[in-house]
Amino acid sequence: MNSRLIKIGNSKGVLLPKSFIEHANLQSEVRIDLTEEGVLIKPIRSSKRKKWEAKFRKETRRKPALELGGFGNDFDKNEWEWK
Repeated sequence: MNSRLIKIGNSKGVLLPKSFIEHANLQSEVRIDLTEEGVLIKPIRSSKRKKWEAKFRKETRRKPALELGGFGNDFDKNEWEWK
């Protein structure tokens, strides 16, 4: 597919067909890299662990520690210094 550069303020841009955007799973933010072949536009994939801490805290508020695998042994209680 051929396209033209379009003036956007002090920059230039390229219009991408909707089908390209959907097929490449592009969202509101993308990563743009310059390669030997040209310009590469990639979706920014959210980290699988990005929301892990919030989900963990939510789960630990609902369940006693014993249901979460029983962590907390004698070493944890008596010898480890939690800061």
